[in-house]
Amino acid sequence: MQRLQFGRYQIEIEQPGFAAEFRSIEIRSSLPAALRIQLQLPQVNESIFVLATNILYDPDQAGAVSQVGSEFIQNRLSSIPGRDLQNLVNSQPGWLYEGNAVLHPRGSEYQTQFVVDGIPLTDNRSPSFGPEIEADDLE
Repeated sequence: MQRLQFGRYQIEIEQPGFAAEFRSIEIRSSLPAALRIQLQLPQVNESIFVLATNILYDPDQAGAVSQVGSEFIQNRLSSIPGRDLQNLVNSQPGWLYEGNAVLHPRGSEYQTQFVVDGIPLTDNRSPSFGPEIEADDLE
């Protein structure tokens, strides 16, 4: 058995699967001493890096834009003649028909503008009063 001289010692205990333990002890006697050391599980460090090249919103635009493309127009459900355009717009979120069949965004009945094939339309979109635009005539 090896005898240590009196003094301070640094003990390092390593065991695979456990965290390393470091202790400072001081030997002041030649009598044997028991030192109880309980090894701990190692700390788990995990990192997740998220890189987003495309963001889900446009920081330069305050509102939402809904667009109806040519594939959506071609695969649409049939509707009453004269209501194709209105029904396409009504299929988008936030739109509804009022009691007299005027189509408008929720919460805003007046000064509504549609842009159809690059042409802004600001007149009444009621099928009774507005110009009849069929969805098949759109690009």
